[in-house]
Amino acid sequence: MVKTKIICTLGPASSSKTVIRKMMCAGMDVGRLNFSHGKPQELLNKISIVRSLNAKYRRRVKLLGDLQGHRIRVGDFAAPILLKKNKIVWLTQKKINGTQEKIPFELRMAIKYL
Repeated sequence: MVKTKIICTLGPASSSKTVIRKMMCAGMDVGRLNFSHGKPQELLNKISIVRSLNAKYRRRVKLLGDLQGHRIRVGDFAAPILLKKNKIVWLTQKKINGTQEKIPFELRMAIKYL
């Protein structure tokens, strides 16, 4: 029994029915959809292509939705800083210029729903 699976990202270069069919014939087991990129209609189109090809060729290619998780962005600094080993640095969500002691950051959740 084969336990290895081939996961292929379905992106701009692999969005046509012909290309996805060739990927399936070459051994694709899972089609990965990156929800951080592309419009919902483009993602739905890829989903429908995979489902129709599964039905037509009696395949069971799965779909994997790669959701974007937390994204942390460091804020502005007045000047470059040097982080030293064992030195305490505080992370803050306050709108300040970063210093050797305090680093501002922004936490974003950016999930696109279909």
